[in-house]
Amino acid sequence: MSSPAQLVAIDLDGTLLRDDKTIAPETLEALNGLTRRGLPIIIASARPPRSIKPFHEQLNLTTPVVAYNGALIWRFSPPDTLGHWPLHGPLVQAITAAARNIYPDCLLNIEASDRWITDRLDHRYQTQTARLFPADVVEPIEQWHGEPATKVLVQGDPGPLAHVKFELIARFTGLANVVSTEPDCLQIMLAGIDKSSGVSLIASQLHVPPEAVLAIGDNDNDAEMLAVFGYSACMDTGTPLAKRSARVIVGSHNGPGIVEALQYAGLL
Repeated sequence: MSSPAQLVAIDLDGTLLRDDKTIAPETLEALNGLTRRGLPIIIASARPPRSIKPFHEQLNLTTPVVAYNGALIWRFSPPDTLGHWPLHGPLVQAITAAARNIYPDCLLNIEASDRWITDRLDHRYQTQTARLFPADVVEPIEQWHGEPATKVLVQGDPGPLAHVKFELIARFTGLANVVSTEPDCLQIMLAGIDKSSGVSLIASQLHVPPEAVLAIGDNDNDAEMLAVFGYSACMDTGTPLAKRSARVIVGSHNGPGIVEALQYAGLL
């Protein structure tokens, strides 16, 4: 491509963040340099806003974030929901009931905007967000009275959870998007919602065409984002699907991967 990218959309875990959940100094310097030049950077993550915020602040960003794999677009200052595509209440009930029927011991969680509701706490199955923020509500999932959910999480042992994933995809295709980035956790959003849809909306508002967007990721929930934009880079530690979807493979998230992606897109 002859001209550099005009917008960067970047995943957090396994991409921007090293294994210790920090940003490498050279990566931080490179991204802060782009921000000072006025180039927009968007964090696009499976995480909720509360878990994205520290890195948004560290990078001195003012752009909205794409949270929950695209199901929520959130602005921190002033706080505002710019886009929200939740699962409707009856569908939430159907999904959670099906998961519990298939795998009675699975752990069920609901994320609604920036709140976490779970039916029980289990230290064996904790997302990074759960390690940092307490649950807002702990109650039987049956008491979730048909209200919408931004994302449903189903957690448990990888073996039976793989069967849950297969069954949920079979039953709810066209209604829900079921993805997994870890073998012990399923993430379920509204059908048609993924990171690319959220990034595309923000890019449109910033008048940046798709061919001028650089997407950087590493996992299956990044695949659509890596496939649709003009520039895309996958970490060499990424999943096979993410690698197939990206235009280039760069170094590790623990090493020079982000800097190499920025160089590839003509930004450094």
